[in-house]
Amino acid sequence: MLSFAQARNLGLSLLTAMGNEAMVSVTDVVDYLVDDPATKVIALFLESVRHPAEFAAVARKAWAAGKPIVAMKIGSSQLASQTARAHTGALVGDDDVVSAAFRQLGVVRVRSLEDLIITAGLLASVGSLPGRRLGVVTPSGGGSEIHRRPGRRRRTPDPCVRTGNRPPVDRDHAEVRYGRESARRDRLRRRRPDTFGSRDGNRRR
Repeated sequence: MLSFAQARNLGLSLLTAMGNEAMVSVTDVVDYLVDDPATKVIALFLESVRHPAEFAAVARKAWAAGKPIVAMKIGSSQLASQTARAHTGALVGDDDVVSAAFRQLGVVRVRSLEDLIITAGLLASVGSLPGRRLGVVTPSGGGSEIHRRPGRRRRTPDPCVRTGNRPPVDRDHAEVRYGRESARRDRLRRRRPDTFGSRDGNRRR
């Protein structure tokens, strides 16, 4: 995790492992980081939430302070739950309940260590993202679709499409406009064949 962050030029104010939280808990550390001026975002790798009420309290405190919490919570499968219980004695709880609680508390849940670091770095740069809409800037329609597909699964509203200085166009009508532009170019080619296809790229006289 440390090398992954360093490779992307992301600084870490504190890196700590809590073990089974026998004396110091995750909520203790989060509470400290909320008040730490050197920390902009709090990233958590969790096997369980041992003290739900305390976690909810510090999560609300972090939200009020403008410090996003990004969390990777493992144990969504039965095998992962058994592994966590054997490793630290953690009871991981129902995964759907955890996801719902995170959403209510404003905790951003991710599914991989790479996403944990990258998302935390993004939020450290731009701050909290209060809305649910997403804007994508790409020179390719295919690239836009790649970004749009995960948004559909998460029920994120589609952004409008803007082309150059033209007014925004709803995404559902973008293909219609593209088809009209293609047809217009085809008509121009048929009318003025001398302006297309020259080897040197110049119009033939």
